[in-house]
Amino acid sequence: MKPPRTPTSIRDSCVPEDDVREDSTARYVYCVIPRTQESDFGAIGLGGARVYPVVAADIAALVHDCPPASYNGDEEALKQWVLAHDTVVREGWRVAGTVLPMVFHTIVGATRGKSAVENVVAWLAEAQAPLRAKLEELRGKAEFGVQLYWRPQQVMAAIARSSDEIARLRREMEAMGPGAAYLWRQRIEGVLRRQMEAKAQEWARSCLEKVARHAARVLPEKVKASGDRETLLSLSVLACQEAVPEIGAELSALRQMAGLEVRFTGPWPPYSFAATVVAEGPSGLLAADGPTPLPRGQEAGSRRRQSEGPCAS
Repeated sequence: MKPPRTPTSIRDSCVPEDDVREDSTARYVYCVIPRTQESDFGAIGLGGARVYPVVAADIAALVHDCPPASYNGDEEALKQWVLAHDTVVREGWRVAGTVLPMVFHTIVGATRGKSAVENVVAWLAEAQAPLRAKLEELRGKAEFGVQLYWRPQQVMAAIARSSDEIARLRREMEAMGPGAAYLWRQRIEGVLRRQMEAKAQEWARSCLEKVARHAARVLPEKVKASGDRETLLSLSVLACQEAVPEIGAELSALRQMAGLEVRFTGPWPPYSFAATVVAEGPSGLLAADGPTPLPRGQEAGSRRRQSEGPCAS
């Protein structure tokens, strides 16, 4: 196969050369997609900015023109920018069939002797091989979220009712005097804690194994308590759309367990699975602060969008 042509000038971009040679504006970069015939994606960017592709050989970055400065605003403004970022990524995904989302707030400026667009083109050219490989790896796949929750008090009550060991200790405690009964209660509490820990590990392991059977990749995330329920497991899952029914069927068995809840959400563009390739940005990178916006709820405040998709449950 003939290797892709490496651009040596801004002529490889969709932007006319005369428009950028003396251009001091920056470019906000949303995502990378395979080269497309689309030359204008419309005013769908942050603040209604016009989005267009900057092309190098077989791939393109979707960008809009912006000042060489960070986006600063209140929480509501940030929320709207994140939504717009996701809108552009989704549109690129729809048009190209595969996408590498960039981190929210990725802005590339001019450097000495190079405009912002030239810096984007140079980066696309230098990273052409890994970017193309990653785009092909992600083609036909989407990101999903799986969260496994439990209600500890409900689970504890169920274990206390069904455990043979606890039943035996209670019988022994009833035969003891008041002084010794305290020690038996301590033993019962210790058994309860161990059995709850074992049950939590069993459920989390089972969930991970069930999902992994049908996923291309699975990334565990940090978990935290939420009200009277606690998160046992949180996963970002990369899978083909065709695998959704199988994953849903696997998780349905876990939903039958008393005190256990399962949340299955998506599909989204593969935000969590693009970071390893797009981490090294182009020259002139002015800002890339904050996480890639994952549109799956409000875990990170306004940086994440409430967009559960058709497999939400």
